[in-house]
Amino acid sequence: MGFTYTPHIESILRGRGMFKDGSLKCCATHCIFDVEGKLGREIVVMGVAKCPQCGAEATYPDDLEFQESTQKSLLKCPVCKGQISLTIVKWTQDVISKHHRSKHLYFHKECYDAMYCDVEDGTEEDVGTA
Repeated sequence: MGFTYTPHIESILRGRGMFKDGSLKCCATHCIFDVEGKLGREIVVMGVAKCPQCGAEATYPDDLEFQESTQKSLLKCPVCKGQISLTIVKWTQDVISKHHRSKHLYFHKECYDAMYCDVEDGTEEDVGTA
């Protein structure tokens, strides 16, 4: 089953105890996002939004700013510093969920698709024209 990974889905999975060491981990044997151990296997909420005031593009979570007064993180435009509502964000991270016995396994969609790619062996035979 595949789904788009949003902050709301993240909070649901966190509440159900699906996180390991504070984050959701990709269970693929060769995670595409784990480049030499730099990025890690964490599945992170990602999204893109266009600022309604100036039209600049803001990315989630890179343009999040924490406000001390309200104790909340707000998505801010990198150009005009205007607040962007999370309702207009187009969420870009897709996650695949699989059950294996009693475990829940989660994969980046890209990692899951890479596990099942077809490889041609290079030998083409003309069958039936002997």
